[in-house]
Amino acid sequence: MHRRIFVVPPLPPNSFSPPPLRSGAAKASSFSPTIAYILLVVFIIVFFF
Repeated sequence: MHRRIFVVPPLPPNSFSPPPLRSGAAKASSFSPTIAYILLVVFIIVFFF
């Protein structure tokens, strides 16, 4: 069985910084960036396996 080793790049600090004008949207989605990133990595691993 062949396993592919995925090198996950670290999160860029400015990519998920919420805009200052949308404080309500930032509060609503304050938990989503890390969860979305983890789900994205898991989806990529599952997709390639």
